[in-house]
Amino acid sequence: MVLQCQVPACNYKPSDDVEEDLVATMSELLQLMQLHTNAVHPRQPDAVVAPAPATPRTEKVQVPKLVTKNGSATEEAWDFFTHRWTQYKATVNIGTQEKEKLGEALGESLLSDVYGRMGHEKYMALSVDGVLKEARHLVVKTRNKLVHRLKLNTMVQGGDESVTSFETRLKPVARTGKFQVKCTGCDILCDYTDEVVLDNLIRGLADEEIKKKVLATPEQDCTLPKVLSFVEAEESGKYSLSESKLFDSVAGLSAFKRQQRDHGKVEDPPNNPRPHPVCGKVHGPGNCTIKCNNCGI
Repeated sequence: MVLQCQVPACNYKPSDDVEEDLVATMSELLQLMQLHTNAVHPRQPDAVVAPAPATPRTEKVQVPKLVTKNGSATEEAWDFFTHRWTQYKATVNIGTQEKEKLGEALGESLLSDVYGRMGHEKYMALSVDGVLKEARHLVVKTRNKLVHRLKLNTMVQGGDESVTSFETRLKPVARTGKFQVKCTGCDILCDYTDEVVLDNLIRGLADEEIKKKVLATPEQDCTLPKVLSFVEAEESGKYSLSESKLFDSVAGLSAFKRQQRDHGKVEDPPNNPRPHPVCGKVHGPGNCTIKCNNCGI
């Protein structure tokens, strides 16, 4: 039997390494084969299989809902809904289900009204933008921009309302007032909403002292961001001062009570002895200068 390497394309035989005048035993030939195998055909280490990366858990993105009251929505609520709908489309790959998802967002009642108004054929032919347009026509009660402007001129800051919260209430109303003018030179719409918000913010400030300080600031510093920062700082200072006065008054009251306790209470005056029935003077017993004729007391 001729011992030969079992690796394909390898013609090595251990007997080739044995001199012609020597005779190798089977054990020696096997050792030579082992040396050949380790040197020429080393065993490749097993490949380390990396664990598959864990699939990140993704939360289900909820479809935005149109908030209505008594079957209608304000222009501000509709603008916020369309903003959320645009964000939802950018986040979720809804593909061909966009129209169905929009119906879910609008709500069953409003979608039924749109379907009933358009009919089956026209509704099926509507695009997503067309459904939005029809839904807005049904649910949003369009008002003259002057109504929003008049409302803006009546808004004031609440007594415990921060100036940031007051500005947040002013801005949506100001945007729906459409404070825009087209430039006669370049036909570009110039928006002056921030200026109107600033005017009404200063007018509606609840604190008269802060309002006086704002009106005393240089004109170049009367921008909405700067006035907001100034009023926020003033409100924070007043709040901190009121808090510190509260602590001081409590501490002062406690000190007064403690001092009153340490120095003792005002004692009641001792009972005055009764005048002597004979002389009419106040003195101890037996000290009367007038003696009774009968008993000598």
